[in-house]
Amino acid sequence: MEELKFPCPASLYASPMSRAGTGKETIGRWIRTESGSAVLLVLVAVVALVWANSTLSNTYFELWHVELGFNVGPFGLHMDLHHWINDGLMVVFFFVVGLEVRQEFAHGSLRDRAASV
Repeated sequence: MEELKFPCPASLYASPMSRAGTGKETIGRWIRTESGSAVLLVLVAVVALVWANSTLSNTYFELWHVELGFNVGPFGLHMDLHHWINDGLMVVFFFVVGLEVRQEFAHGSLRDRAASV
């Protein structure tokens, strides 16, 4: 009996960083990983802290008061950046967290109450 051999390219099992590509492609693949996006988040937070506590802090705080908005026919929604983040992005964040918790209760580690405690 002949053994079946399936093609198994090594690139399917290699880490995203081990595949060759241009610098831009490599960085893009790295940012899509959990560790890459975590490092990016920490770097942006450090830059924001340094910027807010530097001599250029007035430009940082002016950025929070930039007016952003859109109009749809006669209706419009205009708020400063601070309100967009507080009212809009926080809603999206908690919606995603709620979906994750629901997924864990339905199919994940919180499915069995005795095992999760």
